[in-house]
Amino acid sequence: TWENNDVLSISNTKNNNAKKYVMQLYQQFNQSMYQIISASEYQRVKYKPFRIEDANVKHGKSPNENQQENTLKMKIKIRFTSNYQEFGDLTNTIIHNEAKKNYEQALQHGHYAESYVLEISKKIPNNDDSDSHDNDILQIEISSPTVFGISHAFTTLQQLFVNGGNDKIDKTLMLNTNELPIRIEDKPRLKYRGLLIDTSRHYIPVSQILKIINGLSLLKLNVLHWHIIDSQSFPFKSKAFPRLSKYGAYHSEQAVYTHEDIRKIIKYAFYRGI
Repeated sequence: TWENNDVLSISNTKNNNAKKYVMQLYQQFNQSMYQIISASEYQRVKYKPFRIEDANVKHGKSPNENQQENTLKMKIKIRFTSNYQEFGDLTNTIIHNEAKKNYEQALQHGHYAESYVLEISKKIPNNDDSDSHDNDILQIEISSPTVFGISHAFTTLQQLFVNGGNDKIDKTLMLNTNELPIRIEDKPRLKYRGLLIDTSRHYIPVSQILKIINGLSLLKLNVLHWHIIDSQSFPFKSKAFPRLSKYGAYHSEQAVYTHEDIRKIIKYAFYRGI
């Protein structure tokens, strides 16, 4: 598999939290790859050249043509394009000068860089190369000034892969492109790209909110506006005023959000650029 210490490299930052964030993105990317080869809704037929079989990439023109297939190892290089560390305690994130006084407000209103560059190429090692074992390397390079830009780059990378297996037994990942190298430069047109959910008028289970966040991440939206309470219901389980949810929620036990639930949702969203 590609889940080993030789695959991912992170450069141009000494921020341990930023590295931790990138490692989390990498793990999420791996999970998404396994979902693509295991979920029936991802099934695709007759895509061309690049295939990954059990996390090994294969290259060929067509399954019907007589030619040798080359196993490609995957290498992912992450590079921060700025050493700016003012808000690096959390993310290695650049915050505009006018938003420095209120970090939380800056995060909630998109006052941070999200641009990224994603490059995919095939490297053929030299004979002296330590990676040389008659194998080519699928070289993936991501550069961005912030972890949020890197998050969007991983999302784009995920969307370039499809399930090329023709049945449930043939579980093959394919890079959906006919040409390499690929270079993608991307940045959002709008800083604030959000979705509003209203749980005061209609309770939404935590599991469904997490699925909504997955959708926001795939669309590269960056703000979840959670209208959690209103006069219709009070589903927040307050420690200071417990009777509000006891008498104000649609169900005092099954239709409420605990502090733990809210922390879980915030953390889940944060590691998806939201």
